[in-house]
Amino acid sequence: MRVALLYHQYLDFRGDKKTIGGIQTYITYLAKLIKSLNHTPIVFQHAKINFEKELNDMKVYGYKPINQKRKNKELLEFCQSLLNLDTDLIIFCSENISVKTSISRVITIQHGIYWDIPSHSLTSKPIFHKPPLNDLYKLFFVFKSIRNIENTKNIVCVDHNFFNFYRSIKNIPFSKKFWIIPNFSEHFITKDQLAARKQNQNSPKIIFARRFQPIRGVKEFATVISKLFDEGYNFELHFYGEGPLEEWLKDKFKGNQRVKFGKYESEKSFDIHKAYDIAVVPSTASEGTSLSALEAMAAGCLTLSSNVGGLSNIIINNFNGLLFNPTNEDDLYEKLKRAIEIPSSEKTNITINAVTTVRDGFSLKQWNEQWTSVLNNFLK
Repeated sequence: MRVALLYHQYLDFRGDKKTIGGIQTYITYLAKLIKSLNHTPIVFQHAKINFEKELNDMKVYGYKPINQKRKNKELLEFCQSLLNLDTDLIIFCSENISVKTSISRVITIQHGIYWDIPSHSLTSKPIFHKPPLNDLYKLFFVFKSIRNIENTKNIVCVDHNFFNFYRSIKNIPFSKKFWIIPNFSEHFITKDQLAARKQNQNSPKIIFARRFQPIRGVKEFATVISKLFDEGYNFELHFYGEGPLEEWLKDKFKGNQRVKFGKYESEKSFDIHKAYDIAVVPSTASEGTSLSALEAMAAGCLTLSSNVGGLSNIIINNFNGLLFNPTNEDDLYEKLKRAIEIPSSEKTNITINAVTTVRDGFSLKQWNEQWTSVLNNFLK
């Protein structure tokens, strides 16, 4: 069985290099699983030029649309032209690339609620930035998401947050199938390794490993970090990533020897996190069951997270991490101060619970088993 994986951008728009992002990582792991089951994954994506590439023994097709307004539909039509619709399978790797189709062998992946951000971040039109139109504009995205989800009969959700929202406003017909498959960590530190790890009580090392963009809480986090430095707290901070706020961040912490910047391949995330004591995931919106949060927990970091979206499906406050309210800098400040000052025994208890949570509830093994069960529904 060939399995077509459709997404906006897996390679860059000219097919020269792989792009960085959570969904791109998701596609990579899903493709590995598909190959391990002796099926053939093929990626189809938007492009500025038509291309056909080979990446890790997997074909990637880039398609340049004729009409931008129909680009998702055209990509599906191009994909269909290369498949056998009776035996092959199509997966929309995000609801935002899905289109209405009568094909039965199609799955849509829903990666979490994404419209839980202020209206001014959804549109540049000032008329929608103030009441009452700002609320109406957000409702537009609610209906858009519902419409996208109803494009296909088979849905995989990465958290319970969206599914609970959907069934609160819609009657789910028997013909529609939902699978809840949370994200995962491939690795996790053992309790012995965690107990043996040296605790940096005097100068804990903090990691922020997200894209440098507003919805990832970059500015709120930077403000709190600056306040803690000004108050004399002793810690090291490492930003990993890239994005539109990169230069802003570097300028803000220019000359601060305790703040460093770097990048790493997604496959190295677990090993990188093992070197840190505290991980912060301060997203203000648009989160599913975050790969970054799960990898931080699995690596033994004391993980601080906003309670956005699917993050609250992962972390129970004071049990396996610390939760705070998004955009609330005072709440983030108190939680981060506590994480820096927390007694070693209390930190160890929380991090052991975090590792156990990931091992028992969010492992790659479980993710593979759940996805295998879904794929088996389409075998002929």
